[in-house]
Amino acid sequence: VIVSLVGAAELVDVPGVRAFVTANYPSPVVSPFRPGSTLGHYSALGAFGVFTYIVALALATVRAPGYPRWWLTVVMGVGVLGVIVSETWATLVAIPVATILILLYGRRVPRELVVTVIAGLIALAVLWPFISARVDSQQLVTAQGFALPESMQTRIRYWNEFIVPALSDHIWIGTGTVIPSTVPASLSTFVDNEYLWAAFRAGVTGVALLLGMLLAIMGAGWRVRSSPDPSHRAVGAAALAAA
Repeated sequence: VIVSLVGAAELVDVPGVRAFVTANYPSPVVSPFRPGSTLGHYSALGAFGVFTYIVALALATVRAPGYPRWWLTVVMGVGVLGVIVSETWATLVAIPVATILILLYGRRVPRELVVTVIAGLIALAVLWPFISARVDSQQLVTAQGFALPESMQTRIRYWNEFIVPALSDHIWIGTGTVIPSTVPASLSTFVDNEYLWAAFRAGVTGVALLLGMLLAIMGAGWRVRSSPDPSHRAVGAAALAAA
């Protein structure tokens, strides 16, 4: 909760907050400004918000004892707030996917979720002046209809033009995470996809192991769906959605 609230305070530029975070939790220089809170980077803030939301929603959906409804609602709402202020597209896509998975898992829609959705829409409306420039810059709406965010298009272009061709020569055993010199140093940071990292680390085998691990986590989570212990069911739902 504190992490997301600090991020929101950074976004609206509450006096002293940005200076405090910059001094104590430095992050890469990014222009235009996007809050990273105490986590050092805006993408980490968005991911943290998603995982916080997932855990709270899982607890609410399976009615785990010991967690007041009002508190779970607050945690879910502030998690969504962290996602909004991070202005990170991947997390905005992840939130509805995780929500659907947990609701299917628990076979019910908790009241806390309804309140969270309403609060999230209000927060989006209030913060729109601060995030609208980011949305406009991504060119989501074109003459041909909706399009991928500009930042995602840039990543895909660099992957196709530099990173995937460099990987193709080492597709079976990888490079041990060494990025070949054919990828310009300035573009090496675009190897920010976990599957690409696994491929560089250990080739096709590495990707297969990564997928196998994620599927094993999802399978383990699904198997405890019928457990009589609500705590087990909550952990299972959260693991399934996170993976």
